Amino acid sequence: MRIGILTVYFADYGSFFHATSLYHFLQSQGHECELIHESLRYKVSKMLAISNVFFKVSPSFLKKILGKRITPLNIYMLLKQDLNHYNISPMCKSVKEIEDRYDCIIMGSDELWSSTNKTIRYIPDYFGLGISKPHFSYSTSGITLDFPNNLEKQITEGLKSFQSLAVRDSVTADWIEKLTKQKAKVVLDPALLDPYYKYSDKTKTSTVDYVIVYGEHFSEQQIKWIQAFAAFRNFELRSIAWQHSWCDKHFEIHAALELQHVFANASFCMSSTFHGTIFAIVNNVPFFSFLSKNRGKKVQLLLHDLDLSDRIHSSQMDFRADGNLNFEKVEQILALKRQDSKDYLLNELNKIERNL
Repeated sequence: MRIGILTVYFADYGSFFHATSLYHFLQSQGHECELIHESLRYKVSKMLAISNVFFKVSPSFLKKILGKRITPLNIYMLLKQDLNHYNISPMCKSVKEIEDRYDCIIMGSDELWSSTNKTIRYIPDYFGLGISKPHFSYSTSGITLDFPNNLEKQITEGLKSFQSLAVRDSVTADWIEKLTKQKAKVVLDPALLDPYYKYSDKTKTSTVDYVIVYGEHFSEQQIKWIQAFAAFRNFELRSIAWQHSWCDKHFEIHAALELQHVFANASFCMSSTFHGTIFAIVNNVPFFSFLSKNRGKKVQLLLHDLDLSDRIHSSQMDFRADGNLNFEKVEQILALKRQDSKDYLLNELNKIERNL
């Protein structure tokens, strides 16, 4: 079948890997896939529209200069190059303009439904509004969604148009049931479903033991704890993606898969993001997760579902404590969840295929 994937794939490394992981899995099942173009978001994100123009018309030297100063722009430009390896739809203002290209459309993953979040904003298409082709959600989240009266009716109407609803967390499942009286299935994020990007070469290439620091926001107290943890073990602190002056070094990478190489070679990981935590798990790197205001809840739910709540950092933790992790147990839990999540995807696609 021809499948359009409606998601965010360009914002950061997490969005890139969750989108391309779903893409890879669907292709492995014999389907033709296409990511629906980011231009769908231009009407609510002037910065995204400007970044796209900048990428197209600016000379290389200017991109390099500004990329070093503006982290989100640097990541956006890097991912633009990696995305050349994937099919992306023509630019569009709505899915309706291009839906005839597909037999069905999958919404997700990530926080497409966090419409009151200033970063995400409200996109009617994310809720199925105006889409006539068969569509269902996979691992979509609205964990930071509030419900102003002017949106609730539209959101409810849109959600009822879905063939089925699968979400990434229990919070989203609860409000879907409240609005639609339907039960949504909780499934794995695609970056855990089919981690094609996992670094397969187990030979450690780094001659230095280092702690990889991944995330934008860490409190002063958290920074001091991370520094003490590394110093006690004689580990270097190395940041990636977001540069931090309190780290010893910063990794400069030139392709998304290099990020996974850096994770795979790390002795430990300190992450304040959802997907940074996933990258550590996939590469079997011991880690602690630091809950921030914007990303804390989804990280907390992820670790609870994987029986890893003890990896959430707290101010009472002793930096000298053993930070090792039994990944065999984690893999056993993931194996069951992966099969369940894959079964959901394949069953929904089979339903659509039978009606073509």
